[in-house]
Amino acid sequence: MSCDLVVAGAIINDKNMIRQAIQSIPEHNYRKKYICLDGCPSAKTDDVRKEYQKYIDKITLDFPEFLVIAFPENIYFREMIQHICQISSADKLFVIQDDVVLSRRKSMNLDNIINDMDNISDMKVLSFPHRVISKDTHWFWLLDEPGKGEYCRCHGFSERVFLCDRLSLLKLCMNYPKSNKMSKRFIEFIYHSEMKSVRWKRMTDDERLEYRLNWGTYIHNNIIHKHLVGKRANIIEI
Repeated sequence: MSCDLVVAGAIINDKNMIRQAIQSIPEHNYRKKYICLDGCPSAKTDDVRKEYQKYIDKITLDFPEFLVIAFPENIYFREMIQHICQISSADKLFVIQDDVVLSRRKSMNLDNIINDMDNISDMKVLSFPHRVISKDTHWFWLLDEPGKGEYCRCHGFSERVFLCDRLSLLKLCMNYPKSNKMSKRFIEFIYHSEMKSVRWKRMTDDERLEYRLNWGTYIHNNIIHKHLVGKRANIIEI
């Protein structure tokens, strides 16, 4: 099974964060490597736009092994990832945002995890959460015993770092409506908005499980990420 690597970024104050994110990526024979950089928000000044272009040029120069895709408009994460899903021909995508680092990089065997995803019939999206999840949280409702094995079925999804089946993710992006500002911009908010809805509260457990089958969501019980809290600020120094 082939896997493409996707680093998703945008205008950011600390130029080193994307480098830290890339350094934390697990070793794997990726089919292709992409860096996606969102377009500059329309409210930014010309000076900010020029500085952001310098940042894009620097990233392109420093990471020649990546195909850098700089979007001309501010389209946010959901549309960027949908674009990658459409141009990629890999079976899987490993996605990391530009302001997080993954823990346990050296001991993480992505080959084995990809094989596990292939062998677990309902696993389509595997999140590497911000901490070890031992009970239900704002983002994740656990469906298996916490900490038992490497993976746990769940309601909910975090897009900071995840492995996914490419065609399944494309289908989610294409089929689910952009029902509010956040779900228009971010994939994780499609599921999260549903979990916060009146309709969800009225669903039976079986109906919720049926909804989850469209997503195939799991979390990893041991491998987590650290959020570097990148600020999408006005000026980027090169």
